[in-house]
Amino acid sequence: MLLSPKTSNTDEYDDDPWIKIVQSGKCVEEAQQVQECYFDKRDWRLCAEVLNRFRQCWIDKDKKNKLIKEK
Repeated sequence: MLLSPKTSNTDEYDDDPWIKIVQSGKCVEEAQQVQECYFDKRDWRLCAEVLNRFRQCWIDKDKKNKLIKEK
């Protein structure tokens, strides 16, 4: 009997759409800061400032992309 190999966590990580979006260049530094803040503090409420910077970056990049597409 042949057993199919299990999918590793790395494969799941590589298929994560969120990771692909962030790695594509959309607010990479800010996303890293969010991850580090949560890792250090384990409480999203304590990361509000970092989250707001990430959110604003995301909004700004989205607006810029929409303007480029309209031209």
